[in-house]
Amino acid sequence: MVSLRGRLDGGEARQGILPNRVMPIASADNRFFLLFVEAYFFMKELMYLLGSLALLLIVGLVAGKVVALLRLPGLLGMLLVGIVLGPYAFNILDVELLNISQDLRSLALIIILVRAGLGLKRENFAKVGSAAIRLSSIPCILEGITVMVMSYSLLDFGFAEAGMLGFILAAVSPAVVVPGMLNLKKQGYGEDR
Repeated sequence: MVSLRGRLDGGEARQGILPNRVMPIASADNRFFLLFVEAYFFMKELMYLLGSLALLLIVGLVAGKVVALLRLPGLLGMLLVGIVLGPYAFNILDVELLNISQDLRSLALIIILVRAGLGLKRENFAKVGSAAIRLSSIPCILEGITVMVMSYSLLDFGFAEAGMLGFILAAVSPAVVVPGMLNLKKQGYGEDR
């Protein structure tokens, strides 16, 4: 079966299967109509995606502020909103947003790490170079090993799965630590007076 576009481009219509009086062969009006229909459906999908993203951001920020009033990390409120709006509870979010969520998470982690890197001064880093390397690598390794051992023993994960879980969590933990440290730096903690 030939699509409507194939018929309008002159596929079967020129061979007499579709009479010209029913549908003109390739008029400019029909091409404009098809272009309009394609643009309409593209914009509709894009609006669903942007609407889901806006809903997630607005409700997440509000929940983060509410949870922060309870003296808990704001990230907890955002995490709960993601669970509630996502596919495991109310399934409100657009499927396309869930498909690109890995890219959005990677972008967010890049932004967090760049913000942390921009706060470093070369002179200070040269003074405490080896200590900084130890303070950044040892906690990551210990956190990964701890989660690996706990998930291996408590959750009955295989050794490989437990290791992946441990070091994925250890790699993402700067998303929690760095904003808190930047907040402390803004308040003046850790600076020479």
